[in-house]
Amino acid sequence: MIVGKLMGGLGNQMFQYAAGRALAEKYHTDLYLDMAYFSDAQGMVPRPFELNRFFCDVRSASGKQIRRITARSKMQRGFDKLFGRQFVYLRDNDEMPVVRTGKIPSVYMDGYWQSENYFKDIDKKIRAEFTFVDKFNNETRRLAGQIDPNNSAVSVHIRRGDYLASEAMKNFLGVCSVEYYKKAFELIEAKVGSPFYYVFSDDPDWVTEHIIGERKDMAPVFHNRSEDSWQDMYLMSCCKHHIIANSSFSWWGAWLDPNPGKVVIAPQQWFLAKELYDQIKNIIPEKWIRI
Repeated sequence: MIVGKLMGGLGNQMFQYAAGRALAEKYHTDLYLDMAYFSDAQGMVPRPFELNRFFCDVRSASGKQIRRITARSKMQRGFDKLFGRQFVYLRDNDEMPVVRTGKIPSVYMDGYWQSENYFKDIDKKIRAEFTFVDKFNNETRRLAGQIDPNNSAVSVHIRRGDYLASEAMKNFLGVCSVEYYKKAFELIEAKVGSPFYYVFSDDPDWVTEHIIGERKDMAPVFHNRSEDSWQDMYLMSCCKHHIIANSSFSWWGAWLDPNPGKVVIAPQQWFLAKELYDQIKNIIPEKWIRI
């Protein structure tokens, strides 16, 4: 049995689910999800459960199942060793211990798991499960019909809102600069013929003034707010090329795009906080361009 701890927004939940699903597939066992965060964020920013936007196999772990792995007594650990049982508490960057033939471990996964390396062996299955449930609003449907046949459509994600909510958040996470986007546009225009940009952001006024301006090759996509914000990820995935922010949300928008020839531009420095470097050191896939 694999139990994956869910926390954070949609992009983080997707990373956590994908890593858990890959481990469950590896050991031919079931995946359950620890949903406690959604009733008690424990000091973190509260976010809603959003994996129901996809065709995921979601099973909620019971308190008993979680404690069975995370609260082993000294005596239980002794019996585990005697009988070759493995109850493992995994955190980000931990390596899965060797499992004896025929033995299925019970694993609790606590972390963000922000790398496709955790699930690239089952990427087809992950893509199938991360197919959006078709409950789009009318404007999203209209834009998808416009974007999908356009081979030069480029998604641009500019995330600012919650990253600037406090001085601490700003210094911890950081935001991508105007210079980053200017360089990204230059790279896209060197690689993609006549690109047309679809710009997504949680700060429409700032983006309109500092990024879009008078440009005729950009269309703002600002209609999906609050409980509809997940639809922006769907629209990003409809584009053929991508300029992402330091955000798991646009990371998945780009990754879910099936175009084999896509150009994806990502920031070289993902977060400002040095203590996060190990956690996200493999977040950018090899074929993506970092600037």
